[in-house]
Amino acid sequence: MPTNQFENSNPLKAKDWNKNGLKFRNKKEFNKAIECYKKAVKLDPYNPSFWNNIGNAYVELKKNYEAIESYEKAFRLNKKSVIALFNIGNSYLNLKNYSKAIEKYEKAIEIKPHYVLAWRNMGIAYKLMLDYYSAIECFKRAIEINPSHSATWSNLAESNINLNKFYQAIECSEKAIQLNSSNLFAWNNKGVSYHNVKKYAKAIECFERATELDSKYISPWNNLGNIYNDLEKFDKAIDCYEKALVLNPNHIVIKRNLLSLKRKFKKKISR
Repeated sequence: MPTNQFENSNPLKAKDWNKNGLKFRNKKEFNKAIECYKKAVKLDPYNPSFWNNIGNAYVELKKNYEAIESYEKAFRLNKKSVIALFNIGNSYLNLKNYSKAIEKYEKAIEIKPHYVLAWRNMGIAYKLMLDYYSAIECFKRAIEINPSHSATWSNLAESNINLNKFYQAIECSEKAIQLNSSNLFAWNNKGVSYHNVKKYAKAIECFERATELDSKYISPWNNLGNIYNDLEKFDKAIDCYEKALVLNPNHIVIKRNLLSLKRKFKKKISR
């Protein structure tokens, strides 16, 4: 009699190994999790969820090529799995292969047109490619599907900033903040937008709110330094740049800003 391909598999025991893997994953012991997942797929190699879990663990270890290999096995076992395609896209995004990431997100959307996460992450990929118009279209599509996601509004704001559409960016940032008042990226984006339309007091208020939410977030400190520099409040500007450099002593742009400002400050004093 012909051998059945599942004859030697043991799905029940495989599920037990998968559960053990999930336990190790929750403890952030990802190598041990992978060992368990691999034992699961050895017993039941036709379960796409097990391969997907292996991929997830590899992502946590920043082994994106290995993750892609596992996700692709999951997709081959289930050609309608938008999750596998989305995860492959995310791994390519991590590898900065944005065109490949977009390709996978598009395939996921073909299967599930209202897959909001794929629209959002495709927007992020376009944004990182500096294609802000395409990014905006993706973020708008994601918002049509789910208007209550604060981070998507923040990404839309940032894309508008890069196209010098500052008032649109302010509106988007305000919506992001309405949805999540602790969204420090939204506060920072709002501050950048106000700075560019020369509403300095409002910009300072936004940047200070961002630093209150996370004093280790470097961008608002640098942005505060830039505003105080524009306002010729050089002592305050220096203080903000120095706080930023404590967080990242090797930040070339901030080091250059501080050096330039100190020279300017000395000239002012010597007059």
